[in-house]
Amino acid sequence: MKKVILFLLLFTFALGSSVSAHVTNEKTLYDDIQFSKAKEEIVYLRGLDVIPYEHGVKLYKPNEKLTNKDLAFWASSFKGAAAEDAKREDIEKTALKNGIVDSLDGNATYADVNQAYFNGHAAVSNPDRTLTREEFALFMGEFFNTKVNGKTLFDMSHAEQGPNGNIEKVKMEKEGRGEDVTKVFHFTIDGQEYKVSPHPKMLYGPTDLSQWEGKKVKDSWLMGHGDEEVLQIVKLEKGQFLDNENEDQNSNSTEHREDAGEAQSGTTSEETSLPIVPLIGGAILLGIMIWLFVKKKK
Repeated sequence: MKKVILFLLLFTFALGSSVSAHVTNEKTLYDDIQFSKAKEEIVYLRGLDVIPYEHGVKLYKPNEKLTNKDLAFWASSFKGAAAEDAKREDIEKTALKNGIVDSLDGNATYADVNQAYFNGHAAVSNPDRTLTREEFALFMGEFFNTKVNGKTLFDMSHAEQGPNGNIEKVKMEKEGRGEDVTKVFHFTIDGQEYKVSPHPKMLYGPTDLSQWEGKKVKDSWLMGHGDEEVLQIVKLEKGQFLDNENEDQNSNSTEHREDAGEAQSGTTSEETSLPIVPLIGGAILLGIMIWLFVKKKK
């Protein structure tokens, strides 16, 4: 019996340091954007940190009005106006203090968004109209290609165009030690190997990147992570996976804080998967120990 207990302890410990690749796609990034006409834009905007990560938030709420508080938090985070460890309330106040927003009350207008992200220099046809969060994503998506003061949103995010074409090979390595071990993927495209970001934003493929070999990339973007450029956003040609192959594989994931500048600095950590199997093993071990204790009493 002692050998059984020892085995369970080792089994639980070994699985307790399970790795996670921290991948999100249009089905796992938020729970409510799959049928939004702005889902691609939302994934891109998150990948570019135009929309920052909010701890524990799994709903984008596309049909709700964009508030000035949300706009203040988003734009101030994107511009790195506050410290990385600042609380949301302080980030909002910093946005107000620095003129990123004029008010923290009420709902935002297109003019407010223009001021917050582009210092009022973007062309806006309906400046005084309020907008939903979905409309915000569609509006910001216009600036993936349209320049404001000579820069697109990709330029503002320090992103560079990545490769297109077939993924000839997928390689996975483990980086770190102990509980900090993380899966890191590499794609070979057109004969060149590219490292995938530890927290990539993907479109039209499953979060298990080992299944992507042989698939065709339609669009990709590289961003700085530490001292290297990594694939931060990858969009596949549609229809290469059945819909049920692209289901949420990380529904129990939670993300850690991502601030606007972290993708460039390489300090971001994103999702960590809850180690369910070790918990089950621990419960079994506890049950055995209780059974032995009761048996000994008898």
